[in-house]
Amino acid sequence: MALIIEEHQFNGLETLLRETEALLRAEFAKQRPEPHAVMLSGGSTPLPVYEAIAANPSAAADTLHITFSDDRHVPYDSPMSNYGNTLPMLAALGVGTDRQIIVNPELSLAASAKDFGARLEQFLEGGGKLSLAVLGIGDDTHTCSLFSQANLDAAEGHWAIPVERDTPPHRVSVTPSVLERAERIIFLAAGEKKRPVIQQLLNDPMTTIAGRAVHRCGQVELWYA
Repeated sequence: MALIIEEHQFNGLETLLRETEALLRAEFAKQRPEPHAVMLSGGSTPLPVYEAIAANPSAAADTLHITFSDDRHVPYDSPMSNYGNTLPMLAALGVGTDRQIIVNPELSLAASAKDFGARLEQFLEGGGKLSLAVLGIGDDTHTCSLFSQANLDAAEGHWAIPVERDTPPHRVSVTPSVLERAERIIFLAAGEKKRPVIQQLLNDPMTTIAGRAVHRCGQVELWYA
């Protein structure tokens, strides 16, 4: 079945961020009969959203869990840590560590990926739902820390993988096996530099790493400005 991506173009970055903030606030507050996770991404685009929610937190359901599409293998207090950049928001929302599915950088890279994958598997196979995944997309068409077809090939049969980079920091990434569990996936993209990859993702998604990563997913959207 061909991958169909639902297109949502917003009038400027401010509108995109406002709509993303509203989306996350609503998803965080949604009480469900089973545990449900929202997957967050790093990158510069969503950071103002996390900061706005931290500054003015709204209610969070006690069934809400938070996880991440990927993270760098760096300490939590590093400005490069996706998890670290969301800590003020998670604290303001009252989402404790028992409801956080995160990468542990204190382990080796391989062990960190294995641990992250095991925690995702335990949650998803134990009745938890991945209600929303908010993902980024790079200028090179990557998403999560899946940068190449080799990464996608290595991801087969795994929930998370280590991703070594030519220049550290190395990464840990979720895999398509996790992404296909998402009830809804939204790619966020903003700026003129992203125009070519936006058009490629919309017009010929299977030529992109991001498109191939989500091609088995049921509902995929692209929000951009």
